[in-house]
This record gives sequence, C-alpha cells and structure tokens, in this order.
Amino acid sequence: MIKGDWGSTHLRLLRIRRGEQDRLTGPGIARLTSSPAETLAQVLSPWAESLSEGVLLCGMAGSQSGLHPTPYIACPADVGAWSRGLSSVPSSEYPTWIAAGLSCQNFADQPDVMRGEEAQIFGALELDPSLASGTHCLVLPGTHSKWAIVRDAAIIRFQTFLTGELFAILTTRSSLLIDREKNADDGQDGFTCGLGEGGANPLASLFSVRTAQLVGDRSREWARGYLSGILLAAEMAEAVRLTGLVDEITLIGDEDLVTLYQAAAAHAGIRSRAMDGQACVMAGLDRLAGFIERIPA
Repeated sequence: MIKGDWGSTHLRLLRIRRGEQDRLTGPGIARLTSSPAETLAQVLSPWAESLSEGVLLCGMAGSQSGLHPTPYIACPADVGAWSRGLSSVPSSEYPTWIAAGLSCQNFADQPDVMRGEEAQIFGALELDPSLASGTHCLVLPGTHSKWAIVRDAAIIRFQTFLTGELFAILTTRSSLLIDREKNADDGQDGFTCGLGEGGANPLASLFSVRTAQLVGDRSREWARGYLSGILLAAEMAEAVRLTGLVDEITLIGDEDLVTLYQAAAAHAGIRSRAMDGQACVMAGLDRLAGFIERIPA
C-alpha cells in the first residue's frame, strides 16, 4: 500500500517494495494549480503499477479543499476511535482511503482541530511504547504548532499555536525586516536574544525587531532570528500557562525546526526529546492500514 501525508505545503508519499523504500513528493493542498485528484494522479504516475494495492492519506487530503472531505473524531481518541473515521474516496480509480482528523475543546476552552498530526502522535506511540502508558506532552512544531496531552495511548486534548504562520506573515508581509544589510552578525545570536525577550512581553518586543536594525546596527538575518526567538519563547510560556506545569515534552517534526524548539524548551527550563516527524507519520499510517485490512471488501 502507498501511504502519504498531504499537508498544506507538501505531499509526501512512501511505498515499500521488496524491502526498499521509494518516495515521491508533490505540492501541498494550499499550493495546488490543478484539482487535488489531478495533482495526486500526476504525482503517483511513476507508481502506476502499485495503485491497485491502494493509497492511504492523512492530513489536509481530508479537508474541505482536499481530495475528499473527512470528518473529525472527537477527543479523547485512541487509535481505534481514529480508525473508525476512515473515509473511502468514492470516485477514485484505485482504492483510496483518507484518515480522519481530530477535534477537541482545547486548553483555552475553544474548539480546536488537527489533521495529520494525529498520525504522527499515534506513530510515535508505536515507535516508543513507553509513550503509550501514563501521561505525556507531545509537541508538533509546524505552521500550526500543536501541544497534545496523551494519556494511556489516547489523545486527550490539544492546543494549536499559530507560531509558524505568524512568523511567515511577519517576515514576508510586515515592516519588521529591512531590505538592507549592516553587520554580518548571524541569526543564531539573534534567536538566542529573542528567547530572552519573548517569554514575558512578546507583543511589546516585536517592534524591536525593526528598531534593532534601524538604530541598533543589526543585520536582517540577526533580526529574523530575533523574531523567531521571540515567537518561540512566547509559545513556550503560553503553552506552559495553558496546559499546567510541563516538565518534559516530546518533540515530533523535521530536524531543523525541532532543534529550534529544543533550544526554546531548554531556555524555559523544560526537558525535551526529539522524534523524526516522517518516521512517526508513516508508523501511524502503518498502524491505520491494519484496520483497513479488516474492512470487508
């Protein structure tokens, strides 16, 4: 079976044949220039001989703008409850299933949703069984960062932070970064300085991203790192306040982003460990595929 994570920015597909892994990539749901069905068919064309085995997708493939609308399963939800939300794409030329997303009342007592992150979480429980017992806080950095509480293998509640999207907006559509260079100071130093500012007064600190360049002789790259540090420190502080005291988190995602979150967690006095996001999502889809095999033809 072909398995894939179709997010807003990327489509990542995996198949295993004779013990070897093959991968294909394509545009995310937010970057399509043709219909989702046409895009998927085009990306999958090199694997035409494998399509009869079926395709299993998670993420934005199940959104209103995706391949086929798929409902949310309410938390608390374990992998069995998640599997009951599986949706089959009715008009597909080959067997295609889409994983359900999850919904909850978050720690701010507001409606919240996730699509794709639940596959990573359930995959993490498969890869590290110690996470399947007791209570754990799993953090999934990204465009919309998720902080999830998992208790005895069930996702109990989660909170979304718009940190990644806010960073993208502020770096591309605001006046904070100036298009000229001064010093050659680097972004890592700016990031570290931002961690020291953002935890207490993030909104009050944001304009200093601009003034650090105007009157502080800082470079654009330093200011970009400074902005990132402010936002991540703010997320850490707010997450701890909303979820209660957090001593340790498990970070699931791409290495570069997870590394930044580990630095922010350490600055906030939170212990952290890291797991690979792609390995987790594929492990979660492998688990879900086992439920498909039990569905009568």
